[in-house]
Amino acid sequence: MNAHRLSIDVPYVASVVPKGARNPRDVVFRERVVLDLRVVPARDLPEAAHARDLPGSGRREATWFGNDRDLWQPLRDERDARDLAADQALAALASGASRMGWHRNPFLQTGRTPIRADRFPKAEPYDPKAVRQFLHDERARTLANVARLAADFLLCEDGRILRRSTGPWWRVTSNDGIVLKNGGFELPGSSVHQAFGGLRLEDARRYRGIRHPDCPGRTSGSLEILDPASFPDLDARETALLIADPVYAGWFRDSGRELGGEADVAARLLVGRMAELRGCDEPAFLMDRAGMPWPQGVEPPSVLELAAVVADMRAYFDTFMGDFRKGHPLVEHRTCRQRFEQAMAGCLARWDLMEVPRLPDTDVAPELPAFAGPRP
Repeated sequence: MNAHRLSIDVPYVASVVPKGARNPRDVVFRERVVLDLRVVPARDLPEAAHARDLPGSGRREATWFGNDRDLWQPLRDERDARDLAADQALAALASGASRMGWHRNPFLQTGRTPIRADRFPKAEPYDPKAVRQFLHDERARTLANVARLAADFLLCEDGRILRRSTGPWWRVTSNDGIVLKNGGFELPGSSVHQAFGGLRLEDARRYRGIRHPDCPGRTSGSLEILDPASFPDLDARETALLIADPVYAGWFRDSGRELGGEADVAARLLVGRMAELRGCDEPAFLMDRAGMPWPQGVEPPSVLELAAVVADMRAYFDTFMGDFRKGHPLVEHRTCRQRFEQAMAGCLARWDLMEVPRLPDTDVAPELPAFAGPRP
């Protein structure tokens, strides 16, 4: 395998008591790591799909390339939306820049705890002489995420740099019918407009008929599929991650504290598993994540983990949040479970009707590999 070796500084968070201090604090350190980015000739990146008439004010066309049974797209230049030159991207990575052309630098957000952009330039390598007491750090997990993230990039011999893509998505809307979207490199994060992978247009139409029978029947955008074997199957994962929302994790945590006993134990375990699906710690998962990226390079959860968390969320509502205590409506079934069912009606219907039947039989295959493809 041809590879391009690159050294970059990676930030990670540690909990330490610095010299001269009494209380622990979170400190951002940096560590230099070596990445080997795979180099491929242009002939190993044939076109796998091409989209036309994409809605919106941005690019109206998009092309995906196939390699290693996955879809890939070039990074974009920030100034004119052309393909970003590989040497520019590599220079940005080596310098620890916050952006790689049009895109946020994902290697700065590989730990469980979000790191503000202004903290990275001030980070220093870990120096035990400057630390009075070391408690714990995210170093091992962060470096593992970095290694997985590096595998999501390809250098093409013609000067392009490409990243593994989630591919095109068919998004079902209540007003505009079914709209083709360029998924880029992130899973679509909307619980309102349900998204189906590029190979599932007919399923999107069926879902539209179930959820929005009065919705316009038109389909916006056209997709030419040249290599269906390169399309990742991320639909079940996306739906389950939307259901495992931090808002409901907060409900479980608070109700467990209020009810105590078995409810508290069950809530702690469930919230921890929900956070683990996203690869972040509980405080970061429970806080408002608006505008903040999830950790990059996280090992994808298996379909069994996803299905188990969705089932356990419902079981927790039924078992513990049906109890009513006067003055504590948080743990009342009629307020919490009803809100959950209403807010997640589309996702739950999608999960029950269209994803669960596609899951492998757990009795036949108790251990399944994780989904291939990009990390959230």
